[in-house]
Amino acid sequence: MNGADILGFLRGPTTLEFLQQYLVTIAGNPGVSQQYNYYAYDDFGRLKINANQHASPPNAHQFQAHSIQMVESNAPGFVMGQLNGYVLDGAGSDIMVTGMLNGCSFIVKANGNDVRCAHVRPAQGTRGEDLNTNAMNTSQFHGDPGNVSVYGRLNYPQTATEGRSSTVLGVRKAGVWRIYQQQFDANFNVVSASQIF
Repeated sequence: MNGADILGFLRGPTTLEFLQQYLVTIAGNPGVSQQYNYYAYDDFGRLKINANQHASPPNAHQFQAHSIQMVESNAPGFVMGQLNGYVLDGAGSDIMVTGMLNGCSFIVKANGNDVRCAHVRPAQGTRGEDLNTNAMNTSQFHGDPGNVSVYGRLNYPQTATEGRSSTVLGVRKAGVWRIYQQQFDANFNVVSASQIF
């Protein structure tokens, strides 16, 4: 299966079924949140999505995606109660990606059919569980107050024997954004997948 075929399954209507069976890993773009070129390819039975063309094979399928920057929780000027979110609306690509979550929290808020989102990584030496709790208790988007939804380390917990990681991505279907999560273990086995927003 090539990258274009795989993206077709991801776009649906089979999105959730696809994520429950097919591992997706994303190497996100470290730049500010906006649309970027990404490269999708099958890597021995799993979908890899990479922002770096030179780290992708020549047959990788190029596509545009809304890319949500991973922001450090101790970055200068960062305030959990004044998040600078990125708005997913009806313009541009129908795919949203962000880098792999390894203790991070992904925060979303609906505004009609639009969704504002942010990806926050815990500062080095701090726990993802604490960041998740802080985000649930205090996170707000700058200039856009109101209830938010938080998906974080408490949703993809570490077990006694291994850590879990998570992929978060979005698909716009019939003008409405749907945000999904996929959890996988240290051996890259899919543990669960669900629609989180």
